[in-house]
Amino acid sequence: MPRPAERAAEMIRLGAYAVLGAAFLLFAGLGAAGLLDRVPAWASLAFGLGTAALVFVAAFALPRAAVEAAHDEGATALWLRAQAAGYWAAVGAFASIGWGPEAIGMGYDRYVPMIGFLAAAVPFVLVLIAEARRARG
Repeated sequence: MPRPAERAAEMIRLGAYAVLGAAFLLFAGLGAAGLLDRVPAWASLAFGLGTAALVFVAAFALPRAAVEAAHDEGATALWLRAQAAGYWAAVGAFASIGWGPEAIGMGYDRYVPMIGFLAAAVPFVLVLIAEARRARG
């Protein structure tokens, strides 16, 4: 059973993934609805930098052993697999630009931001799904 500091480091890592995944999904939805222009340009930057700052501060505040336990070989391998899946999701999404907007009746001005943010969300969502499955046993 992990010690409290190790569990805290793990929860911060997964919380950061959840915040970024949710933000990307939110921006994808806003893009699909044509409402992305109502969001300040700095909003996505604020999500990214805020999450990075949280992880950075936690890495220095928690014991080194706890941080290393949260970022072990398994977590690194899972993140690399999720990034690979995200890459292929992005390739597929952007390959669909030629036919996708017409197929779903959406203009390019809404379709391109939507698929871009959806592709960005893929690695974060996949890690969270895999970790949830692992936690269930």
